[in-house]
Amino acid sequence: FAMSLMRRAGMDTRIDAGGNVIGRKAGSGPRLPAIAMGSHTDTVPSGGKYDGALGVMAAIECVQTLTDSNRELRHPVEVVVFANEEGTRFHRWLIGSRAMAGMLEDEDLNAVDDDGVGLGPCLADIGGDLTRIQEAARKSGALAAYFELHIEQGPTLHQSGTPIGVVTAITGRAVFEVEITGKANHAGTTPMSARHDALVSASRLVLAVQRLAGESEVCRVATTGTIQAHPNAVNVIPGSVRIGIEFRDPEMDALAAAESELRRAAAAVAAEDGVGMEIHRQRFTPPVPVQPKLQAMVEEAARQCGLATEKLPSGAGHDAQAIAAEGRIRNAAHTQRHAQIREAADVKRPVGGLISAELIAVGNGKVAIVKIAGQPENAFGVGTERRAVGVSEHTVIANAERNAGIREALRPGIAAADAEVIARAAIQRWNKAADQIKVTSIKILAPDHIG
Repeated sequence: FAMSLMRRAGMDTRIDAGGNVIGRKAGSGPRLPAIAMGSHTDTVPSGGKYDGALGVMAAIECVQTLTDSNRELRHPVEVVVFANEEGTRFHRWLIGSRAMAGMLEDEDLNAVDDDGVGLGPCLADIGGDLTRIQEAARKSGALAAYFELHIEQGPTLHQSGTPIGVVTAITGRAVFEVEITGKANHAGTTPMSARHDALVSASRLVLAVQRLAGESEVCRVATTGTIQAHPNAVNVIPGSVRIGIEFRDPEMDALAAAESELRRAAAAVAAEDGVGMEIHRQRFTPPVPVQPKLQAMVEEAARQCGLATEKLPSGAGHDAQAIAAEGRIRNAAHTQRHAQIREAADVKRPVGGLISAELIAVGNGKVAIVKIAGQPENAFGVGTERRAVGVSEHTVIANAERNAGIREALRPGIAAADAEVIARAAIQRWNKAADQIKVTSIKILAPDHIG
């Protein structure tokens, strides 16, 4: 149906290997990058008829209006219906837009639904091809701009009566799974003082997560969305519990601070209740700022239509964040890395080489050097190396936790491209938290400097 509307509006249509439906109307400058618009048509239970579909229909209507008025733009115009934005069936989201951005991971390609059906056959059903999905990736700079109209999915605009929200950033998202291990026992014969109830400990952590975003305002929002208790019997003290936690914020530093506070709260609950807690970082989607000039375009268009606007971040994730990463955001991160590398004149970063961030912490007369290394273009790093000068790493990290009230921020398996950001967030938090722990410097190291 969408393709028929595209063709009626004068667009040529195709489906790429990622299952994305693409309509394109040529411009007078065929070599110019395209201006793209669109969204998705998949939704979630009770998601309503406007989630995603509004952006698709509005984009097609824009091109239809150009055709009806016999207007030709210099840039080509594309309308994209992205495949599997929600990720409900395969538990992997933004498949189509991340395929276009060249950001798919092995977990995406090997995804199966709850019945064991793989992504490949379903992608083929809508015209995609998992075996050629890399062909869906666009070259950096292939799009001049991307606009996505979307319902707010929140109360702010409705409460203020403002018709148009100008998005300043798409919030980042950090997802964790926490496993709490207590001791299952008889509910009738075990005294209250002798219990190690995993569900009670989980409940304390849930409240701590609530306070983290509510009272403390460490991050914009924090949610505990899933909870599974075992053995899940009314007459048995829960021996183990698994909960799913999510943080969202438009600032990377806030997400890093929220994770540190989660780990601190979990350690405190575990020590007080005599239970075990393991925190697994499942997903991390960095925030995506919207270019000021694009914000200004939306404001000006609304003004010409006599519509009031209000600036606000988008709390929900969208295909726009993957498309932004394909071009502008990747280049912005590249510029940031090189600006920081220039702080050390003797360091040069080879193209595609291994880099690391080095964090130097000083406390109570002791020094710790914390390194993290990884491939800049890979989703996962090669691990974390720590070494201490004059004292064991465990002593220094313990001092940092006790005196600064936080946990060490750099972990194995994190993208090297994020290492600097997280290290700098640690600097801010450590210096703010206590006088005894001071992070004095950060250096970006080339391969030859990694020990």
